[in-house]
Amino acid sequence: MKPNQNKSQIIFLQYGLWICIFAFWFAVSLYTRLGVYSRYMSDDYCETSRVMSSSNPLSAVTERYISDFWPRASMRYSNLFFVGVSEMLGENAMQITIPSLILLWVVGLTLSMRELRKFLDLALPIQVDLFAGGFLAFFTILLSPNPFQTFYWRSAAMTHFAPLVFASFLAALLLRSARTLQKHSPVLYGVVFFTTFVIAGFSEPPATVMVTVFGLIIVAAYLWDRSSNKAQKLALVTSALLGAFAGIIAMLASPAITPVDGAEKTGIVTVLLNSFIYSFQFLLDAVKSSPLPFVIIFTLALLAAWLYSEPKDVNKKSLVIQLMVLPFLLWVLIASSFAPSVFGQGYPVERARLLGIVLSVGATAILGVLLGRLASTWKALSWSDTLQWTALVLFFLIGTVYPLRRALVLYSETIPEYSLRAEYWDAREMMIKDQAASGEMDIVIPGFEGIYGVKELDSRPDFWFNRCAADIYGVNSIRTISYDPADLEKLLGE
Repeated sequence: MKPNQNKSQIIFLQYGLWICIFAFWFAVSLYTRLGVYSRYMSDDYCETSRVMSSSNPLSAVTERYISDFWPRASMRYSNLFFVGVSEMLGENAMQITIPSLILLWVVGLTLSMRELRKFLDLALPIQVDLFAGGFLAFFTILLSPNPFQTFYWRSAAMTHFAPLVFASFLAALLLRSARTLQKHSPVLYGVVFFTTFVIAGFSEPPATVMVTVFGLIIVAAYLWDRSSNKAQKLALVTSALLGAFAGIIAMLASPAITPVDGAEKTGIVTVLLNSFIYSFQFLLDAVKSSPLPFVIIFTLALLAAWLYSEPKDVNKKSLVIQLMVLPFLLWVLIASSFAPSVFGQGYPVERARLLGIVLSVGATAILGVLLGRLASTWKALSWSDTLQWTALVLFFLIGTVYPLRRALVLYSETIPEYSLRAEYWDAREMMIKDQAASGEMDIVIPGFEGIYGVKELDSRPDFWFNRCAADIYGVNSIRTISYDPADLEKLLGE
């Protein structure tokens, strides 16, 4: 904190920060609660059928990896494995898995912020870690192009969201190890290698981003790190890089994958060029479509950094260099996350842009922090008691009102919507089980409209995930028929 802050300002900041923490974590808790209403949809049926037909999750992964039943996803080994782990939780697997992923992610982000603070030797209270964890999780979910697909549809969550959960804990481990490591530890290097290998196996974007990030860190450490344990740090990050690279090789080696139409005609130069073009377009579209959240992210980060920074600890030259490098680094990392989609299909679909949102939210917050620290060196600002009180009140108001306002919308609108659909889904599943128990092998059930771009069971019994659903419930076929909304409500209400 600033040395010239008076006692009342320090107390206000301490208690105000706790209230902001409550506001962000409360909003995230409601996002977590939405996961309780997750149910099988679309690809979920076939993934569940696949793991149910195998003796264990690892067998399911192996069978899909070498078969041509589903070439599009056969190369990804981690997502199906953890679908199998999820199914081991029993009938409420979906309702447990999705909230657990979100909760673990917030915890992982908080631990990462704690380790980053210690790595940078910043004398800040634990409240800052808690605030940062809830803050980053809240804005990432808020700004995701399609939160339902990304977080609440298990098939997509296991592909695009789960790797971020693992990556948050990996980041905490790497930061802690880099700070405390004094001698070679083969076991630690093996754990890091295996963890990055697992994360890479969820989908291609996390793998390409990790290769890019760890590669850049190795170059930077080799050129500028002068610490006594430089060799250990390089070995640590190299283990992570090799794990990510091994994951990419493992995915490409799947005998079941087939070339995407037109992909063999796409040269590496074209892929890279389009990735950078799409990255730039994505950044522009993200800010244009949701300017207020980005302004709030920047403002809160700037105010927090300004309120907590001491001028004597700020290196202006270093800050200026970081401000110059940050936009370019963001552009490169988003392009690396887009490259697999560009190679396979073009501009990434909504759920595949999650990494882009995470990077954008993080970069906006870092930009605010850097400018806030720089502003703390301006004496005219630091010495103004009125300005400090204004910053404190502004930080408190924005940090409480905005997340609580969103929490109100979630509680009053989104939760009832998700809850009602879950009730209907449960009632319809009971119909399936009742018909199957009575000996009926060709099941007819009410049809639901797909939501947020995710398709529901179809009227055609031979549709691909209708067949998978039939396998799950042990019947010959399942098909849907349309009902008038009022009749459907009455039917399912019975």
